Amino acid sequence: MQYSTVALRHKALEDVLRGPDGLHPTLGTTLPALKEMIKGYDDATLVSDPSAFPEVQRHKLPRKGREASPVISGRQATVQALLQPLRQLRRPRDLAQVHPEAEIMAQDARWHKIARYDSAVVSMPDGTAAAFYRRDREKFLDLLKRTVAVHRELTARWDELAEQYRTALPEITSPQAWERTFGPWLQQDEPGEGTR
Repeated sequence: MQYSTVALRHKALEDVLRGPDGLHPTLGTTLPALKEMIKGYDDATLVSDPSAFPEVQRHKLPRKGREASPVISGRQATVQALLQPLRQLRRPRDLAQVHPEAEIMAQDARWHKIARYDSAVVSMPDGTAAAFYRRDREKFLDLLKRTVAVHRELTARWDELAEQYRTALPEITSPQAWERTFGPWLQQDEPGEGTR
């Protein structure tokens, strides 16, 4: 249910695919563009007032009256990693779209725990806000297609890209390149210039 994170990873890979010439020119505009890109994703919509969320309602109680452990063994992790994508193909429960099925603290928000629910309120590590994660089958399928496409292109072009980055390395890592990139933020008004 961390769809904004996946979208950001796609953007990062697409930037790599553009080649080294796009690195410096886009640095100044990347952060605002990323913030705009993740607007509307449930997992990126932070709310500081816990009472703003609907109350937790479960379709059934946890097995044996206990919540799943945030710790998972290697074999269990493998089984979960194989089963969870299949679960994502099922439609989420209607009630879970309105009421979270669980509240999960940041330190327990591991993929294998979050994936057991169709929705959950997940707190941020600093405890100042939380987000209402909701499973969305269509969004999952769309992001899965994009993941496959971007990784296929990356695999096909890897040798070519590696050579481009290797050739450009002296230029893109040079102090002069970074000075040009950060120049607009480092320049200060000359004495006697600016507003009076």
